[in-house]
Amino acid sequence: MCSKIYLLVLLISASTTLSLCEGLYSQLSRHARAASSPPVGQISAKKCEEYSKIVKNNECTQFNPDKPWDYEAKTGEFPHLALLNVKGDNKLFCAGSLISDKFVLTTAVCANGLNKKGNGTFWVRLGENSLQPTASEKPVVLNRYKVIKAYNHPGYGGDKRENDISLLELEKRVQFGELMRPACLNINKEIAEPVFVAGWGITDNIRKRDYTTLLKTVLEISKKNEKPLNLDPESPLFILTKPKSGNKDACTGDSGAPLMTNLKDLPCMFNIVGIVAYGSNCVVHQTASTRISNYIPWIESIVWPGEH
Repeated sequence: MCSKIYLLVLLISASTTLSLCEGLYSQLSRHARAASSPPVGQISAKKCEEYSKIVKNNECTQFNPDKPWDYEAKTGEFPHLALLNVKGDNKLFCAGSLISDKFVLTTAVCANGLNKKGNGTFWVRLGENSLQPTASEKPVVLNRYKVIKAYNHPGYGGDKRENDISLLELEKRVQFGELMRPACLNINKEIAEPVFVAGWGITDNIRKRDYTTLLKTVLEISKKNEKPLNLDPESPLFILTKPKSGNKDACTGDSGAPLMTNLKDLPCMFNIVGIVAYGSNCVVHQTASTRISNYIPWIESIVWPGEH
């Protein structure tokens, strides 16, 4: 009887020791993985520098924010700009930005709308400056990429427009060149103005909506909580902007377009600080853009999973 009790005690003791060891090993493994993971934003910064090397001798068309009257974008000026639509034709639905050879950044509203309108199939067009390319530009139309999956942020609900961000995975890899190359992602909450936006939907109180050339304009960051958006200007989720000059603003058709800054150290690269999300009355009221810096870990885990 004593020997049986002794044996039972030994078994219980061994089991307890094993459980403690497993728990300790699991905890140590988690700490080891955390320690081996790169700091937030390091992957994005590395990719930014990598993409900058695509441009040789800084030969590129650079945007000069000191010339706000220079309204039309030049061919190749914004090589990351993407046009999103259902058939891959010249009809605009939304805009987006190329951020790697397989992913385009846009809003979840755009992704959901395109997915519904196209019954699960929609396209990305890259390397174009006009919705109606001329004969000399027609070969560029071949740069159409089918979207095979849209990764909406898990926190996106659709009602409050929070976490309005989506990553579109392309069916084939993009071959980078003068007219097609990724932009960089802003990894800091702080933003160095001026900021500007480019898209096919930008408007002012003179031009009409059927303007088909890619346009650009300078905006200013708004520091006030204003109606009708009623958003905190210090929110980690949004960037609020208003027109700066000439009453030009992001408007209908610009959803998903990048809010950008220049990079002094990498003069041919653009730094995406936000994604145009929504507004109320173009030119009159504020526009809310999804703040990119808040979503860097999530973006990196999907776009560059092998780098972690």
